[in-house]
Amino acid sequence: MKSVVRRIGQQLFAALSGKGLAMLVNHGIADDKLKAVYADLDNLCALPEGCRAQYLRNPVSNHGYVRPGMEQFDTTKQITFKV
Repeated sequence: MKSVVRRIGQQLFAALSGKGLAMLVNHGIADDKLKAVYADLDNLCALPEGCRAQYLRNPVSNHGYVRPGMEQFDTTKQITFKV
């Protein structure tokens, strides 16, 4: 099992660092829930920037909107690769 998790992790890393995206399948999330989330995302992206700013990421809870170009990554990879 650990080798499967490691292989999937390596594939995700390659896809995200090379192409910038990955498509997960057979994850068990119902299509209607995915469609609802995508609709919500489309609605958020359609809002004016000032309105989206009301939902900026809260550093305490780590939830919220992150403006393009404002992403922060941990360069140590300390947590990222503990699979």
